[in-house]
Amino acid sequence: METLYLLGAGASAGKINNYLSENEEYIPTVSNFQIRLKSDLSRIQSLAEDKDSVWSKISKSLIDDLILLHNGIVNMGTPDIFAKSLYLQGNKKDYTSVKRALSFYLTYLQLKENLLETIDPRYIGFFSATIEKKTHKPVQLHPDIKIATWNYDLQIPLSLSVLLNMDLPRVHDYISDMYHLKLSQSENPGKIFRLNGYAGSYLFGNQINGCYLEDIFDQNKNLNDKIAKLIEIFDELRAKGDPFLNFAWDTDPIIIQERNKFFESLQNVKVIVVIGYSFPTFNRFIDRELFQSCKSLEKVYVLDTNPDIVKRVRGIYGNSKIINQFIPEIQHVSDIGQFFIPPELDQ
Repeated sequence: METLYLLGAGASAGKINNYLSENEEYIPTVSNFQIRLKSDLSRIQSLAEDKDSVWSKISKSLIDDLILLHNGIVNMGTPDIFAKSLYLQGNKKDYTSVKRALSFYLTYLQLKENLLETIDPRYIGFFSATIEKKTHKPVQLHPDIKIATWNYDLQIPLSLSVLLNMDLPRVHDYISDMYHLKLSQSENPGKIFRLNGYAGSYLFGNQINGCYLEDIFDQNKNLNDKIAKLIEIFDELRAKGDPFLNFAWDTDPIIIQERNKFFESLQNVKVIVVIGYSFPTFNRFIDRELFQSCKSLEKVYVLDTNPDIVKRVRGIYGNSKIINQFIPEIQHVSDIGQFFIPPELDQ
């Protein structure tokens, strides 16, 4: 059965890697984001005053952007809500600054001495189970799997780089554009679709050579060298006016066009597996369209420690007049230790 994985920020908040302490996360979830950013920002500001520290290279404008992001989260609660408020106000300058800060910070969080420390092992496990790699044939994701992710992080390309023993520019070669990742060139390839872009997308997309990202995550460099390269590249991109990432409500025609193309491919999806996604209100219009596009949907699995998440899924259907289809069976899965593979996948 065709299966769609719908990933949210919680899909990158794993805590089972040996490198992480009990209270650490790969990417902080919404509830912890402001606390984590406050701590890191305080440390960065302090180190920026030390001429012997790599952080002395950071520009005042980038620190100001990080401060703007932090203060906005304090006032508004989440990065997304703060960014949405700037968008609605038409405050393009601060809106771009928040995008820059968020993209920089999320990329920084994924920098470690060892690349394996960067990657949530659940991604490795998932792709190990669902990717085929045969001699003299292209790498292929399970033909019945599609992935839609709200994540801004780089866990997918980084895990593929490690798993396939492939440098990031070669992984970059599999990208058909900045929002799709084809793992084969067959007529019906599995696809990974980013619903709103991702932090570093302009480092890894088709507008800038993927070698930029390779420089940042180069395993021959120590952590300080990686941070220095990250600072250098983000200052360079700021000078070029790059947007760094996109939110769900951005009206870039390319984003809308590619999103619509992806939705058209979902008509035969019968199973959705939701991992680490809370169905926030500001994404609701896209979530409804996504579920509406799955015209053959029969079952939804929701991985979350809180069983009440099922109510959020039902809310997609509850008051919606645009979804004229029956409500599928919705099953809660409490074990988030690995990405769930539904029994229906190979039926």
